[in-house]
Amino acid sequence: MKWLYCLVILVCASCATQQMSIPSLDTVNAPPGTIEISENNYFDKSEISNFSYLEYLFWLSNNYGSNSQAYIEMLPDTNCWLKIDSTSLNLRDFYLRHPAYRDYPVVGVSYQQATAFTNWRSDRVMEYLLVAYDIIEFKPKPPVDSLFTIEKYFTGNYYGMKPMVDFYPSYSLPDSAMYRNVIPFADSLNARNSRYCKKNSCTDNFYLDCNCRNLANDDSLLTRNTDFTMSVDCYACRKALITHLKGNLQEFIREEGLAFGLSFMDLNSTSYAVFRTINDSTNAFTGFRNSCSYKKWGVE
Repeated sequence: MKWLYCLVILVCASCATQQMSIPSLDTVNAPPGTIEISENNYFDKSEISNFSYLEYLFWLSNNYGSNSQAYIEMLPDTNCWLKIDSTSLNLRDFYLRHPAYRDYPVVGVSYQQATAFTNWRSDRVMEYLLVAYDIIEFKPKPPVDSLFTIEKYFTGNYYGMKPMVDFYPSYSLPDSAMYRNVIPFADSLNARNSRYCKKNSCTDNFYLDCNCRNLANDDSLLTRNTDFTMSVDCYACRKALITHLKGNLQEFIREEGLAFGLSFMDLNSTSYAVFRTINDSTNAFTGFRNSCSYKKWGVE
């Protein structure tokens, strides 16, 4: 997922000179970072990256302050790396914020933090949509009590505006049913990508399925050389649409206390279509991605 909240400023500048028609569910595009699995059911192409999560932290710091409870409560636990290997000081100190790891999946987050990010993402994408269509004005740093939220917009509490759009993007952690539906969809896409890579002589044949998984299904760990995680992008398969569903990190699902799939801590021979019970502590091998659908306000 690579959508830049800061680009809203540029969008505002480009939209200021022309009035765009009001969006409808028939004309709106897939939510940023997602691919459509079925009608009005969208799924993230990749795990949430450090860069995307740092955007969230920057927004919190910019609007609430770096010493605020709102910001501090959302900081990932970077000590999670030391629970795996007490010598992993570089990962503890640099993995979250160093540019070299910007496209790697965020770890050390709790279920509550992942859920809070998801709610924030819904608000920001809705705000982006309304700004892009010149329905509301972008405010880089409004008073805290005037920050845009979907609820404020539809209840008339956002600067007293009457809603001009009757739907909104609702991001969430995918539930177990969504993962079961995505598995065959992703397998089909990655099989196609594997054929593409072979035809075009990609050199990284070990990861042709873009899932951080040894195709031999042996008893080696789901890891690459000495790295723990891999980038959320897939460089071997140029047309990959859903990456690392079979490995890299296990992922929080909507049902609290459960995670889907495998991580670099598992063996290649392990079946990946599994749901596991996880404890409340943060770790370096659990991340998350989002699903999304467009909803009408007040209609479940």
